[in-house]
Amino acid sequence: MLQRIQTVYWLLAVLLVLLWIFFPYAVIESPAGSFSLFASGLRSDLDRQSLFFGWGTVCLGAFSVALLLITVFSYRRVHVQLRLSVFSALLLVGLVLLEVYYVYFSRAETEGIWRVNFTFWFPLLAACFSMLGFRGVRRDQAFIRRMERLR
Repeated sequence: MLQRIQTVYWLLAVLLVLLWIFFPYAVIESPAGSFSLFASGLRSDLDRQSLFFGWGTVCLGAFSVALLLITVFSYRRVHVQLRLSVFSALLLVGLVLLEVYYVYFSRAETEGIWRVNFTFWFPLLAACFSMLGFRGVRRDQAFIRRMERLR
């Protein structure tokens, strides 16, 4: 199970999404102060007060982590792995789109200038790792078919 390269890709995707959940992915500078945008919502840097809670990003992030972990541990059902891998990649791309929406919504609410951190791209990178895992499973299937033909 863990010796396959696609398992490493999926675990890296899980790690990236978990890091994304706990670190800010955008900073907004406004006349009222500095604000950090986390997966859990928008927080003021001065008094750590939360201005809104991002239920959508937290739920999508947790759901994609759960799907990726199920994908890792369903190594006996290849078709399930393939479907879950593609579905989690689509969820992660949707998470990036939701991030962009929250950045623009927060910028309008605080009337400030925004800049994204490197963690903004973690869900997209995790989606790429999920698709690399998909490609690894497909490569294993092709290898098994070639070996069966040689027998």
